[in-house]
Amino acid sequence: MRKQILLADDNAEFRKQVKALLADRHEWDIYAEAADGAEAVAIAKASYPNLAILDISMPIQNGIVAGQQIVKACPQASLLAVSAYEPEMFIGDVIESGFHGFVAKAAITTELIPAVENLLRGDTYFRFSRAGRL
Repeated sequence: MRKQILLADDNAEFRKQVKALLADRHEWDIYAEAADGAEAVAIAKASYPNLAILDISMPIQNGIVAGQQIVKACPQASLLAVSAYEPEMFIGDVIESGFHGFVAKAAITTELIPAVENLLRGDTYFRFSRAGRL
């Protein structure tokens, strides 16, 4: 059975990049996309994803608040936070909110696949880019 992935980011180009990175993995299906946190929560409540990839900074409702609501409605879902901002600003909130992983957008091409693999098998994955500012 294919693992269902919900992707939420207000940047359509970033969503396109994530979909391209995951396209070769036939056991994974990005079945829904959201452009804001409120939309992500509504989709998750209706469909119970295996994994939700959430941008921390989205309009209407940020990824942290959306993640908190998804965890309550879909406790089986793993949550992966992504952000272009320095993780020190929010990583405590991410962990306390029930996220299982974090990947910096600057490292998405190398870190996304291992992060998704880890989260879908029930592990955590927290990586912080050291290649300069995010």
